[in-house]
Amino acid sequence: MPDVSPTKWHLAHTTWFFETFILKKFVPGYRAEVPQYAYLFNSYYNAAGDMHRRDLRGLVSRPTVREAQRYRASIDSHIDSLLSDAGEKLLNEIESILVLGIHHEQQHQELLITDIKHVFAQNPLYPVFRELKIDIALPKTAPIQFLDFEEANVEIGHDGRGFAYDNEGPRHRALVSAFSLASPASISRSSKTTVMRVRNSGYRSGG
Repeated sequence: MPDVSPTKWHLAHTTWFFETFILKKFVPGYRAEVPQYAYLFNSYYNAAGDMHRRDLRGLVSRPTVREAQRYRASIDSHIDSLLSDAGEKLLNEIESILVLGIHHEQQHQELLITDIKHVFAQNPLYPVFRELKIDIALPKTAPIQFLDFEEANVEIGHDGRGFAYDNEGPRHRALVSAFSLASPASISRSSKTTVMRVRNSGYRSGG
């Protein structure tokens, strides 16, 4: 995967989002932390300007990890100051962009783990991202049974509650053909544990 992105790039890119779409827009006279970062850490936001080629991100040795962390700390401080002093009208203007930025960052947490695992997979020493103890005892499972579902018209898409990306709407009706699914009895104990681990701590621990 030649377009894998370094860990520090994900950190700097999500930081760039808050600087570009909040600080530059809502802080009068704001001056970019490092003007060149606008080109280096943009990613497909064409309206925000030109961007560095994705397949060359892994060759960028500067800024260093420490410099990327310092960039993040500085932008966090500016955002904190802005929100602390903002009135209700300004907060209402900022809120939707801030929420989008937080979800955008969660998205990059997933991409970050994917990229790290990909890089590890190219290493002949086979490093492991996180050691997990696996119960090798075969769980007792019931015979697989299939549940049949009839054809139906259903509503799909965002229902208007909570956050959603624009491609999750508009909500509409769709025809779902008849299908069958294996019953939950065929799901192993370890699979259930894995699912619960992701639900409970995926964004906190990285999976």
